[in-house]
Amino acid sequence: MKKNDSLSLLVYVLMIAVVLVVGLTIIRPAVSNSTTADFGGLNPMVVLIITIVAGLVVIALLNEVAHVIGAKIGHYKIRSVIVLGLGWKRTKEGKSAFAAGGFDGLTGETKLIPADVEKNSLKPYIYFPYLFYLLEIAACVALVIVSQLEAYIDSMKALYVVSITLLTLVAIIFFYDAFPFQLDTTNDGYRLSIVSNPKNRKAYNQILLTEDCRLMGDPIPEMEPYEDLTDFTASINSAIIYDKLEKGEYEEAISINELTVASKGVSKGIHNEAVAIKLSMILLQNKKEEGRAYLDSLNTEEKKYIVGMNSMAALRAYLLVSALLDESQSESEIAIARKISVIKKCDKSTKKTESRLYKESLELADKTHPEWGLVATETNPEAEAAAEEVEAEASNPIVEALEKKEVKQEAQEQLQKAKDEVKEEDKLGKYDK
Repeated sequence: MKKNDSLSLLVYVLMIAVVLVVGLTIIRPAVSNSTTADFGGLNPMVVLIITIVAGLVVIALLNEVAHVIGAKIGHYKIRSVIVLGLGWKRTKEGKSAFAAGGFDGLTGETKLIPADVEKNSLKPYIYFPYLFYLLEIAACVALVIVSQLEAYIDSMKALYVVSITLLTLVAIIFFYDAFPFQLDTTNDGYRLSIVSNPKNRKAYNQILLTEDCRLMGDPIPEMEPYEDLTDFTASINSAIIYDKLEKGEYEEAISINELTVASKGVSKGIHNEAVAIKLSMILLQNKKEEGRAYLDSLNTEEKKYIVGMNSMAALRAYLLVSALLDESQSESEIAIARKISVIKKCDKSTKKTESRLYKESLELADKTHPEWGLVATETNPEAEAAAEEVEAEASNPIVEALEKKEVKQEAQEQLQKAKDEVKEEDKLGKYDK
């Protein structure tokens, strides 16, 4: 499970918990003490369902209205506005048209076109929905207070239930939208965490412009790599790096990657991934002396990242170090065993490139030591099954910490057995002939 998946699950659990607490401790007792007469002759549950549906639609609509107002203040053009799957869009010719479909948000999405990537500010686009949420909460609280005034408490039971329901609905949607991390959709809290750093403003606007060009089928403007890096701008550089790698422009990719390696403005995880990319690309070009010198220059944390093999770049580096520098067959096979699970974690945008780079790395390792039969091991179904079993064990952090040597030894034995069986089958095939 990825980090944003875990956070999304946590947020949804908290939202559901709030709904259950309010529903069981406030709304249900209020409904139980009411009659149909208190709800204008309607069943209280019917009124509750209508309130939830209508409230969701109104909150979603107001949220996108706030986005549009903020976008106009920030001097953006609007490409489309979608509320709960329905809305309008501006065509390539500049005409308005009905739109329906998916959206990147909890209740809707307003797509933007930056008029000036340098100057356009996304903050009003983010802050206006926050303002609307607060006004909606204030209105609901006011209704709750009115419904509980002594003069109206018996005649406004329906208003009390409706206002509490709407207040809960607004609160949980506001909580989701303001959560300051990447969730299963792009929320305003995550956007704010990015654009709060002035260095990210241009980068985020360039991404919006690129997405619009891709949507309209227009030529995508080439992005220049960033030198003053944050984690966000480093991620854009990473996209440029993988584009260069896909084209086989290894030296240019390494040069751009070096910006991240040398940067003091990125997190340790981003830095260590860049180190793994650099080492793997040096060795993929069979520069053993340069690779050895760079490996020896790494600190303990950087080496641990590569040994962990939790990304394809780290795995490729580990495989090439094991085969080209350490000449360890067993460690090479351990890397091969991890490939099956690690490639599944790759982002869709990099998986094709990483698969090709891994294949090139494996072929280089096999060419260096043909007697090891690494390619045969990697493609053997029994070896893959053994690798899956080893990965299932290694995925448990307790087992990984306490039984690392035993897991590796078991993997080696299983892979060696599978490889021996392949060789035996080859011998039998020759004998039959």
